[in-house]
Amino acid sequence: TEGSTLRHVIEMTTAGSIGLLAIFFVDFLSLFYISRLGNEQVTAGVGYAVAINFFAISVNIGLMVASSALTARALGAGDRERARRLAGAGLVFSGVAGAVAGLILLAIKPFALHGLGAEGMPFEVSTRYLWYLLLSNPVMALQMTLNGLLRSVGDARRAMTVTLLG
Repeated sequence: TEGSTLRHVIEMTTAGSIGLLAIFFVDFLSLFYISRLGNEQVTAGVGYAVAINFFAISVNIGLMVASSALTARALGAGDRERARRLAGAGLVFSGVAGAVAGLILLAIKPFALHGLGAEGMPFEVSTRYLWYLLLSNPVMALQMTLNGLLRSVGDARRAMTVTLLG
């Protein structure tokens, strides 16, 4: 039983880590693909956008951890009804907070990009790219929270599979 508990912890941690790495790997692949076009200005613009998007992803990770931890605690206490309510509230909060985070980052993007040193074409490219990234942040927040909720019920493999397929 102690061995099976340790195995479960290792499995859950590994699956969660692979899922999070996959999210950041997509940003890496986007930047790598753009760099293959040979236009340093466009590559710099995408790089600036990815740096700003990191903050939105960080908010989403925090929302996922909070929702899954509260739900897992209720499940561990045997209170399935409370776990359902917490999971539902966590999804609503994640979607709303993901939208708010995306909108705040869109509002401050000129200041943030200039603060990072973006000017000219890289500034224009990153501005356009951020519109796509940040407007889709509520969907990403929901996906990440749903993933965390799958892990809170102990279904690490399916949670990781959903993330990797996405």
